[in-house]
Amino acid sequence: MATIDERLEALTHSLELVADMQIKTEEKIAEVAVSMNGLTLAMRALAQAHIEHSDAINRLALIVGNHEDRIDDLEGK
Repeated sequence: MATIDERLEALTHSLELVADMQIKTEEKIAEVAVSMNGLTLAMRALAQAHIEHSDAINRLALIVGNHEDRIDDLEGK
């Protein structure tokens, strides 16, 4: 069974991976925006992916916060 520190480390690592995915998505969106003059169907799809990644990151951040609160409660902090 994983310790609390191991669980927090795993959650932190997951958030870092998702944050890296978001940065890469933003870079792709910027590249497409520079290469195209109008808002095309492809650009709309990338923008939607960015929104979805951002939402996922925000949800994960809330989950981590809730887990940290629960762990603090369990440890009596």
